[in-house]
Amino acid sequence: MWDVEDIKEACDRIERNTVYGAFECCQHFFSSIMGNEDILKLRGFFEDRRLTWNALYKAWDSAFSDRIPSADESTLTKILSDRAAKEARALEYFDGSNCLPLYHELENRSFREILPYIRTHYRLNLERLFEKYEYNPEFVETLFSLCEMRMKKLEKKRSVTPSQIEILHQVLQEDIFARVDSWAALIEYVTLLVPKDASENSARNIHDTDNLYDVLMALQILRYEGRKKYPISQITTCSLCWRVADTSNAKKKDKAHCHVHHYEKTAERPARKKAYERALAVNRKLRYAHSSRSRLLAALTKFFPYDEKIIQIGLDLWSWWEYEPPQSVCPSCGDQVFTDDFWEALPHVARFLRQQGCPLESLKAIIEAMMPLDSSADGQTADAYDRWITAWTNDIRYFLPVMAHAEAWLAIYEELYPSLPVDR
Repeated sequence: MWDVEDIKEACDRIERNTVYGAFECCQHFFSSIMGNEDILKLRGFFEDRRLTWNALYKAWDSAFSDRIPSADESTLTKILSDRAAKEARALEYFDGSNCLPLYHELENRSFREILPYIRTHYRLNLERLFEKYEYNPEFVETLFSLCEMRMKKLEKKRSVTPSQIEILHQVLQEDIFARVDSWAALIEYVTLLVPKDASENSARNIHDTDNLYDVLMALQILRYEGRKKYPISQITTCSLCWRVADTSNAKKKDKAHCHVHHYEKTAERPARKKAYERALAVNRKLRYAHSSRSRLLAALTKFFPYDEKIIQIGLDLWSWWEYEPPQSVCPSCGDQVFTDDFWEALPHVARFLRQQGCPLESLKAIIEAMMPLDSSADGQTADAYDRWITAWTNDIRYFLPVMAHAEAWLAIYEELYPSLPVDR
């Protein structure tokens, strides 16, 4: 029979562990509470690497069907329930792909633990690297300069000279990517990797890099969701689409609606109940498209030079711009030209803009067409809006998350309402 210290230790270990670590270190304790059938079932899931927090929580909860749990047992129930809810939230970001086993490998691990895991199971892929940095001549020049320096040092030592490919890998691992010391840098790094073991029967169930990217993004987003933020300006993102909403007209800032999706009639505008209901339906499906939006944003950044700051915006949810003061945006993009290939990646946005007669070569026209300000906005809101127009026009890269969000939204709208024009 367990005592109070046993359950307190179980709570502590479960909070600090992955689902596999939690079951491994606490299965003896679970055996004293749960039925034998449930324990055998969980042990089977554990051995097959199919264990989930939801299964663990349900088995624990069912153990109290015939008695009321003590205060300590209720505490553990709450911990398991929270972990199961977090797991369910992560599933929403995976777009149906099989990311859950990898999520369970990395959840609750520190940054210092995740990086060695990645370097053990993944390797740099030169094809991906040069594809990603082909628009960044400074990076390529630095890379080959370092390779040349390393080659000369080896020649001076008169040692056996490795092949050029070996030297290139050494420079990438020991010089370029020797210090991956932030989440932003890690997200950047993993886009250059492929699994070391690509076989279907990999002993550790290693997944493709897209899954790794999705899991890391989900882990970061779940962390950010725990830190409540509030918009710093008068404008925010419409809770039902990508457009601008005025926070002064909303009961809650995270429930503000743009003029297109305003539900209640006011003196300044009519009610848009049909548009509101259609947007609700789109938003329900959009919840499951986060991974595709993340990959689209990563693809869009390839058309412009980018750095860690640009990668970081992808980690802070899609309304990141609400919390970033315009004065902190430092233009450094160089030529801001939208190529035909860029618009091919955003077919729904391109069509939406053309239908409004918007010239696709004008940054300001594109931003104003996608993020129109309501004509009834007061002076303070208009000033905040103008500051953002200036910031986005100076460096269009900061507007890319909005475009990726709009592309996903418009694609779902077309799927649900193929015969209806987009509400404007």
